[in-house]
Amino acid sequence: MKSKTMKQQVTFGMMNHPALDPVPEILKAKKMGFDFVDLTLEPPGAGFETFKLAPVQRAFDKTGLGIVGHTGWHLHGNAAYPEVRRGVAESLLWAARHFSTLGAKTMTYHIHAAVAKYIGLQAAIDAQVETLRYVSEEAGAMGVQIVLEHFHGRPDQFETLDALFDKVPALGFHLDIGHANLSGRENVTNEFCRRYGKRLMHVHISDNRGDVDAHMPLGAGTIDWPTEIGHLKKMGYKRTVTLEVFSSDAEYVAVSLRKARAWFKK
Repeated sequence: MKSKTMKQQVTFGMMNHPALDPVPEILKAKKMGFDFVDLTLEPPGAGFETFKLAPVQRAFDKTGLGIVGHTGWHLHGNAAYPEVRRGVAESLLWAARHFSTLGAKTMTYHIHAAVAKYIGLQAAIDAQVETLRYVSEEAGAMGVQIVLEHFHGRPDQFETLDALFDKVPALGFHLDIGHANLSGRENVTNEFCRRYGKRLMHVHISDNRGDVDAHMPLGAGTIDWPTEIGHLKKMGYKRTVTLEVFSSDAEYVAVSLRKARAWFKK
């Protein structure tokens, strides 16, 4: 399947719920007016034991939706145990193979830095680099670029990203504006854009009140969306934006999509 072109303008996507069958989620995204699906391959609904490629491929062919890849936030490529790092790498490459077949050009990986204090940040970064070098090279050969989604609430987040991008230069950047609102002070979206704007390949948006990553509808929290989206517009961002709004009421998602489209057009 050829992926829908998503480079000339901002396009909006929905993430499938990882506990559900992804096929109905793809059809739901089409019905709600999204441009692509941020397909997350993680258990229980779309993990190694349950994911079936053929029906998912038929759903994308039927809807004509684009696709970007996503993997579970709980894959710790910086684990102190080398056998765990190998398992994480193989899990990521399993996902990359499926994303390549489906036509996705990017795949998000959540970075981690937290380890036992006596191990230290540098050891965690070195372990993460080991994992990412291998995965990035192997996935790149499949036509899939790894993009890093940053963590939040830690003062060393920029130090960690700087080191990873320096040592694995092929990596792209994934900005989560909700995460940027959880840094213990003002929203730091502008700082992320300033530092890593040239690498920016994907964006997640959801609201919160500055305390937890609540994935609220846009406008329900404390994020100043016109201001934060303005940083993206100022740098000429014209790629994919996923509404990571988790609600059992689809109307909240629909309202968020309308708001996002309006803010990016202004």
